[in-house]
This record gives sequence, C-alpha cells and structure tokens, in this order.
Amino acid sequence: MQFNTPEVVAGIRDISEIYKMNDTVGSCIDEEIKSLEDDIFIESCGEQKLGRIEKLLGICPKDTDGMEMRRFAVMTGISDRKTYNMDGLKRKIEALCGKDNYRLYLDFPSALVHLSLTLAAKNCYESVMDMLDEQLPLNMAIEGEILYHTYEALKSYTYGELADYECGQIREI
Repeated sequence: MQFNTPEVVAGIRDISEIYKMNDTVGSCIDEEIKSLEDDIFIESCGEQKLGRIEKLLGICPKDTDGMEMRRFAVMTGISDRKTYNMDGLKRKIEALCGKDNYRLYLDFPSALVHLSLTLAAKNCYESVMDMLDEQLPLNMAIEGEILYHTYEALKSYTYGELADYECGQIREI
C-alpha cells in the first residue's frame, strides 16, 4: 500500500486485495509515463521510438551501430533544413558534436569556412562535413580538420617518455 490506511480498513481482506491490485497497476502506469517522457527527446528515447523515427527519415542503421550512433544519424537527418545565418549553423553543429567539441571560423572575403573538431567528436567528422556541404552556399569553400595533439600539447614530455607509444597513440592520448 502506497499510502497509510487505518488498521481497521487495512484488515479487511477485500480492501487489502484492492490496494494490492491498485499498487500493481499504479507501478505499471508510472513505468509507462516514464517511458513516454523519455521518448519526447531523441537523446533519451528508447530503441522502439528511435526505430520509428529512423523509418520515417529513411535511415537504415548498420547492425554494428549502437544507440548513440543511431541517435546521431537521426539528429543529422532532422537537421537537413537549410540555415540562413551563423547562429543556426552553430546550433546544428553543436547538436551533432556537442557544445565544446568544435571550432568554426568563417572568412567572408575569401568565402571560406574552416571547421576543427576535437578528438571527442572525431566520429562525427564525415557527417558534419556532409551537412556543411549541403547547408552552405556553393560559392563557399569548406575546410575541415580533427584537432589531434600537436607539439604544443606534447612538449612537456621527453622523447624517451614518448618512445613507448606509437604515432597514432600519441595523437589521440
């Protein structure tokens, strides 16, 4: 029983059975409410809801894709609308990569857009570049890079300390 009842009432067998049944139904209802609340947002929706959205957008996920990659593909598909300003473009990149996982430089005189992604957003690179290619006007050039560790980040280590690692390991420490 989820609430306090007088002993006299709780002692009646029929009443106590009704309370038990209500508790069971109530917990089922609470679980369904939680599931519906989670399904409101793509970031927290379940596999069934995500599958429905993928079907609507025409996205066929790979068998090896986890929930995060599938959510990423759905968010990419939803952000297909054209942007008309820098703030809208930043919002779309932020939705795909995360708030502090990119740097965007726009050079109007030379019509150049330069995007740098951090290592945390490395897996998003191709999707973000494709999105930029679709969103930006054709007269703008797009450059992209992943910000691997450079000499500035590694100069505090000696060559002896770094000799134990391969090049790829040092770039992604």
